[in-house]
Amino acid sequence: MTENNRPPRITLADMAQLAGVGSATVDLVINERGNDSDMVRQQVLQAARSLRLRRMLPVSHHRMVRINVILARPELPPIRRMGVEFRRLSDRMDHSVAIHRTTLENEASATIAQALLCSPCDAAIVYGQDHPQIHVAIAELAARGEPVVTMISDLPGSARLAYAG
Repeated sequence: MTENNRPPRITLADMAQLAGVGSATVDLVINERGNDSDMVRQQVLQAARSLRLRRMLPVSHHRMVRINVILARPELPPIRRMGVEFRRLSDRMDHSVAIHRTTLENEASATIAQALLCSPCDAAIVYGQDHPQIHVAIAELAARGEPVVTMISDLPGSARLAYAG
């Protein structure tokens, strides 16, 4: 206890030193903004508990999920509205889910397939036509354990997880 009968203030640096990580990593874990490994999260949370950090701590097995929404032809009113709605949705979602929006200038199958394959996210929602290149890209993501949901137009022969019409 300090002279004011308050416990000493616990800093990010204190937790970082105890956990064996950097202060930035502690900040990301405590505020659930990072995508650190389970081991790192466990170390940080254990350090916070050991130091008796007085705040609600995140669930240890919880990690951020990043979803990439891929939309082609933003000049079309329905696509523009979807982009706006996904932006609004991301503002209301729990911060453990991040919605990224990728807007493509054209709807060529090669462009959409490339956007799917280059996505740094954990899952994708895509509007695209029924084309072999897009099917191959979806199959590759599914093989990597990254689910794809198709919207507007269904791709029933693909390895997509679901269709949202």
